[in-house]
Amino acid sequence: KIFFPYDLAKRSRADLYLTLLDYSNLENIKYYSHRAGRVETFIFQSRGLSEDARNTVKINKILPHRQGMFRITDNKFGEIVFISDLYSRNNDFILVNTCAEPISKFMMELTDKKQYCLISFFFYDEKARGYFCFFLHTLKLKNELFLNTGLIKSKSFGNRIRACTIHLASLLGIDLQNKIAAFK
Repeated sequence: KIFFPYDLAKRSRADLYLTLLDYSNLENIKYYSHRAGRVETFIFQSRGLSEDARNTVKINKILPHRQGMFRITDNKFGEIVFISDLYSRNNDFILVNTCAEPISKFMMELTDKKQYCLISFFFYDEKARGYFCFFLHTLKLKNELFLNTGLIKSKSFGNRIRACTIHLASLLGIDLQNKIAAFK
């Protein structure tokens, strides 16, 4: 969890909404790789696939629910297509990105479709003038072999969540790049 200063009296709620809908923003997210022992890029490319996802500039109304699709190229899992659901109520947002296809690695299915999910909660606090944010990544593996190989570790997901947090902060004008470190 993290708190982002974001005074809605001075900044537009729509700007945050459009930031969350602009999937190209995910490109070049950096994280600390335990395996490599250094900071690396974990999302090489990201692009919208649905009409809304490609045309966020044309979106002029915050809806209670908006769905889109996007594709990323991930350094660990390769290409992943996500269905993205952004929910909005009052000043709060919930973003749920769910993989639309099975994820495979080394010619083996790692997950079934809809078994890798990235969930972000943004709760506005009027007194603090900002958002309390909580991030959750879930992954249901088809085979425990991947856990035994070291390809997937809980620390890896901790590092990915931290990287997403730091990246989002930078999109909101907050520099936390010095916080990229190994998750413990």
